[in-house]
Amino acid sequence: MEELKSGDLLKQIKEEVYSKFENYKLKNKKPNTKLSIALWIIPAILWPVGSVLWFFGLFLFQSILLPIGTAMVFISIPLFISAVIYTIVVNKNKSNYIKPFLEEFEISSYYKLEMKRLFGEYLSDLRIEKNFLTTVLKLGPFLYADDPKVKEVMTFSLEGQKFSYGVVTSRKLVRTRHGWRYWYFHQTFIVANFTKSFLESPTNMYFSRTPFLLLDDAKKIDFESPEFNDYANVFSSDQIFARKFITPKRMSNILEISKNNNRAKLEYLFFHKSALVGEVKTFKSYHFKYHSFTSLSNISKIDELVNQIYNKVTCEVSDLRDVLKFFQVMGLFPD
Repeated sequence: MEELKSGDLLKQIKEEVYSKFENYKLKNKKPNTKLSIALWIIPAILWPVGSVLWFFGLFLFQSILLPIGTAMVFISIPLFISAVIYTIVVNKNKSNYIKPFLEEFEISSYYKLEMKRLFGEYLSDLRIEKNFLTTVLKLGPFLYADDPKVKEVMTFSLEGQKFSYGVVTSRKLVRTRHGWRYWYFHQTFIVANFTKSFLESPTNMYFSRTPFLLLDDAKKIDFESPEFNDYANVFSSDQIFARKFITPKRMSNILEISKNNNRAKLEYLFFHKSALVGEVKTFKSYHFKYHSFTSLSNISKIDELVNQIYNKVTCEVSDLRDVLKFFQVMGLFPD
């Protein structure tokens, strides 16, 4: 496959956005702002002119000017009210004019392009779905609260290994001085199902989180590298297999990549058989409750949409790439 450049993605987004927006404008008439301007001009002229005529008619005893000025002032009042109402309606329609276009505009294909640019033919079957992969490791125990909701998940295969990446929103009902309120939590997870088993017994690696979900027979493993022990807390119920898996080379690779702070990072990793679950702290993309990879924010100019899509896609993929690079240096799939 011919390697794509980052600028190619921006160019394609721009071409498709402008092309589809031109078609959209042909089918959807834009609100008329000229009439709104005219409605403001007329009372803006009638009111001061009528006031002047009324003043002169009253104090200069010009009887013909008094009724003319009065009529002009009274006519300008309903016109002024109409101008206000019409302007409010036009501005509302104008702000909502592009909303249907944003809701219908599909951007998942740009994720495929950017992922293909980075991973080439190693990548396949990328889709935006509603659920994470099903593995022997369930997400429930990793959640901060109850009532989990998932809006969109990015699923794909890399070197034949299956991955899913997305945000889970959970909530907890708490009592505050203002009454009962929901507290919302959002967590970014990556879930993998590999074609081979790495560890038959559950093994947990904690990088920036206090250890949790420890099995009764899980023991902390102290490796020969003090630097690695300071960076990662590793627990396993089978220390022999865990030591065979986390080799000195893997420890060295993990420590090397950990020196780069300008990247998305894993807070912990759970391994069991061929499954993996990790929680991600993003670096470039901002994840919030009910996070969506494809939804777009409202805009006032079409140029803003081009930049919004490009930044959204490239930032999301950049963070995901950081996580996959971490898996790569661990030797979970080939270079």
